[in-house]
Order: sequence, then structure tokens, then C-alpha cells
Amino acid sequence: MKHLILAIFFTTIFSGLYAQTGKISGRVIDANTLKPLPFTNVYVNNTTLGVITNDAGEFTLPNLPLGSTELVFSFIGYLPQQVTIVVIAAPTNPFRFV
Repeated sequence: MKHLILAIFFTTIFSGLYAQTGKISGRVIDANTLKPLPFTNVYVNNTTLGVITNDAGEFTLPNLPLGSTELVFSFIGYLPQQVTIVVIAAPTNPFRFV
């Protein structure tokens, strides 16, 4: 089974001056080929919050509670990957995970 190493570009965006939620956006690619992984499952661990990446491997998870959260990425033929991130209320806070 291939090991999935994700290169994800996160952006945390707030929706208002006193935001209680944040938004994470990113792109999932194969670490060896650098090609996007379309239709990858991206979800917050132990919740029902999740999305599927588009044809370009891009995703957006809106309305996330502020604070530490664990994202899970799963794709058929790859090992699932878990990443702990911190969602903050900020205009732009890019984060790169390789």
C-alpha cells in the first residue's frame, strides 16, 4: 500500500470581527508524483464535519470551531493521514504541511 504524504496549503479565514468559527482550505497531492488526489476524503476526526476534494485535489472546510482540531485525509490505496492544526480567527494565516 502506498504511503500518503500530503502537501497541504492551509488558510484560516475568519468571517467577521468576532468570529466564532474559521475556515480551512487546502490541496491534497501525492508526495512522489506531485499530482493532485481528486475525491480524497477530508474530515475533522470524531465529528460529522467533512468534505471531498475536487478534481484538482482542493478542498474547503467551513464553519470549524476555533482552537486545536485533528484533520484526517483518506484516499483508496493510501494510508490515512492525521494532522493536528489550530484554527484561529485571522484574515489570512497560511500553513503548509509536508
